[in-house]
Amino acid sequence: MISRRTLAMGTFAALLLGCGGDPGIPVHDRTVTAGCGMCLFSMKEAKGCMWAVEIDGARYLVNGALPRDHENHAPDGMCNMTRQVQVEGHIRGDRFVATRFDLLDPAGVPEKPKFTPDDQHP
Repeated sequence: MISRRTLAMGTFAALLLGCGGDPGIPVHDRTVTAGCGMCLFSMKEAKGCMWAVEIDGARYLVNGALPRDHENHAPDGMCNMTRQVQVEGHIRGDRFVATRFDLLDPAGVPEKPKFTPDDQHP
């Protein structure tokens, strides 16, 4: 006979799989390093300027709730310097899915940025 607990766990697992599978590894209220996956972290899977984060020594491209008014090539932009960010979300495979991505005040903004708005990337 199957217990109610076993049946409930099986139902929960089926719901997870039906809704996109494994919810991933949760990340709660962490301060991590972020920057451009292509320009600063040299991630081969980054096709263009994309936010990436480093969590526990591993790097992940970011999907989800990202800054909308951030200038990539500003002196403090994601292509010119790494930034500290306060994040929440979960790691799913090789991506970090952000539900919160708050840029902290930058320190050491470069006077001469690596990239400017006119620069072309390889």
